[in-house]
Amino acid sequence: MNSTEILGKLECEGFATIPCVVDDSLRLALSRDVEESQSSVVAGVRGVTQKIDSVRRLAHSETIRALVEPILGREARLVRSILFNKNEKANWPVAWHQDLAIAVHKRVELDGFVSWSIKNGEPHVQPPVQILERMLNVRLHLDAADESNGALLVSPGSHLLGRIPANEAAGV
Repeated sequence: MNSTEILGKLECEGFATIPCVVDDSLRLALSRDVEESQSSVVAGVRGVTQKIDSVRRLAHSETIRALVEPILGREARLVRSILFNKNEKANWPVAWHQDLAIAVHKRVELDGFVSWSIKNGEPHVQPPVQILERMLNVRLHLDAADESNGALLVSPGSHLLGRIPANEAAGV
């Protein structure tokens, strides 16, 4: 899938699935590094690029930049990295929702920034929709997760609806 096709999918559906972004040898090496650095009962790790060198290198690599820059430009930068390690020992259901919160260095009261919280000691806030519209989530699966096995369900086009109240998200 070329960058024009990816941009078209993002604009229309809000997401694009791109298979085989990394080759098997890199995927297996990343899996090994994650397993060696994390307990199998740890379900999630925030700031994973600060904790696992190979993940940081991939996040800043030409491979990932080649996906991101045609959409966001050369000034695009990583603002969050989270590892989810759902398995038999660490699993949980996730209700339909929108990812709206961003991590910030410190709390500063500004118009349009709402719903402040603290996650892992860092302040998080929901910024205005205009800021969220300039962000892109890149999700890389190291296992056999795909559209058929419930890895992630996305409601196509819901990105065009702005903020959706949590109690209405399942109906979108």
